[in-house]
Amino acid sequence: MKEAAADRSEATVFSDRSGHEGAIGTAAVLYRGSVEKKATKKFMGSEDRHMVFKAELPGMSMAVELIKNERQIRTLTLGVDSQAALRAIRNRRATPGQYLVESFHEQIKAVQRKHPGIKIMLRWRP
Repeated sequence: MKEAAADRSEATVFSDRSGHEGAIGTAAVLYRGSVEKKATKKFMGSEDRHMVFKAELPGMSMAVELIKNERQIRTLTLGVDSQAALRAIRNRRATPGQYLVESFHEQIKAVQRKHPGIKIMLRWRP
């Protein structure tokens, strides 16, 4: 909590996924300062076809997507509650679900093109 309070990024985006009553979904919320600016959510499908972890990476991609149309941003913090997802995006070798990792990296590249020089920090936020 201290780390979150000390974060001075111009924008902060949180992503999360959830499984509830047999359904899997993901969501992302963009804050500028303490003001919620945008939110998005996506129903992934039933839990017999999707795992909760599989929804984490699309949620992270959705979080980054929220930044693309914002006015100039120099610093961004992406808060993620999954250490496994943070480890997965560092792994660039072929693994199951690698297309989700590649999609996230493509979103990051698009944000860097839109906001040249942006400093993006990925933080584990339980």
